[in-house]
Amino acid sequence: MKKKWTILVSNDDGIDAPGIFALVGELKKIGNVIVVAPDEQRSAVGHAITMNYPLRVKKFYKNGKFFGYAVEGTPADSVKIGVRTVLGKNPDLLVSVSITDQTRQSISSIQELSRQRRKEGY
Repeated sequence: MKKKWTILVSNDDGIDAPGIFALVGELKKIGNVIVVAPDEQRSAVGHAITMNYPLRVKKFYKNGKFFGYAVEGTPADSVKIGVRTVLGKNPDLLVSVSITDQTRQSISSIQELSRQRRKEGY
């Protein structure tokens, strides 16, 4: 069995958005998933970075289980913190999407990637 990918997941809808849970569930089939996402909905500011106040990161639990890290900042802040602080390295795969009407399409793509990785022995 080959090494599992390290996958960083973020979004702009916030860590508590329903779509991110479905996406993470599929990604866990092909790798080690780390979620670092904004603490609340932050659409339309995805490329912005926070400059005027310190960023705070809190562990986020879903149904009593650790799910990821909630960042009091933008999606870009979340990815930077995920790479530089949480992981301390570049992930093998970064999945950062707005999960709205395209949720099914995104999950279908991840399912296909999962099938391909299993065929390759991952």
